[in-house]
Amino acid sequence: MKHITSTAVAAGARGICAESVEQSLPGMGSISQQPVFRPVLRREIMAAVNTCSRDLGLRQGAVVVLDALLSCLPCQGADGREAPVAPSTLLTVYASNETLCFRAKGLTDRQLRRHLETLENAGLLRRRDSANGKRFPVMQHGKPVGAFGLDLSPLFARAGDLLALALRRREEAEELRGIRAQILRLRAACADLHLDDAQAAFVDCLRNLVRRASLTLVEARAALAQLTAVLSRDTALPVPETVARAASTTATPTEMLPKRVMGSLYSQTKG
Repeated sequence: MKHITSTAVAAGARGICAESVEQSLPGMGSISQQPVFRPVLRREIMAAVNTCSRDLGLRQGAVVVLDALLSCLPCQGADGREAPVAPSTLLTVYASNETLCFRAKGLTDRQLRRHLETLENAGLLRRRDSANGKRFPVMQHGKPVGAFGLDLSPLFARAGDLLALALRRREEAEELRGIRAQILRLRAACADLHLDDAQAAFVDCLRNLVRRASLTLVEARAALAQLTAVLSRDTALPVPETVARAASTTATPTEMLPKRVMGSLYSQTKG
């Protein structure tokens, strides 16, 4: 029979005799029960969460708390450098609220609890509560094999999907920056054209459109397609190939900016 030592933070320590950790302490986070995933560095998964925070429904406070939780994982290699998080890494964080508040840039205990609930609702965290609510590791042969606390297994189970989504969002952001620049350049080219009132109002409102922080890629593509159509009708110059390529996804005549967007922009222009 093996002896397993359980160390409770701020609650003393006691010995537990059992044939297996899983049987003696049901409900705890255990290395043997963690999901299989490709090893990933903490900074990589954190960057992915930062990029996808809107998709995950996370505000900055919850992202900061997740960063604090990740900083508690044992990821130091034998050479002292940071090692990737792997399925063999204990993913249940047993640090106290006081430690987490400190690492989360001085959040209050109440703020911490609220953000932990947000992370749990987002499917990135699972609570592993002990009978008395304390967080502590379970040691076997001097190494932690499980713990009661805050289990990050759900986050790492989704690591591959989050990394792929983050890459897609970064590519979309890069494309959006390019389309913004093209719209401003083509808008300037409309200054010498004789446009009707509707076209002039549309071209004028584009300045506000590209400055809007919430501008989506779909709206930007539609605006570029509409602006390209205005230029092609009123000039004999060929439309630049890069512009035509960017507008090709929304090149049908009936696809314009959403009415709610155009209505808002026209009202800003008149104001």
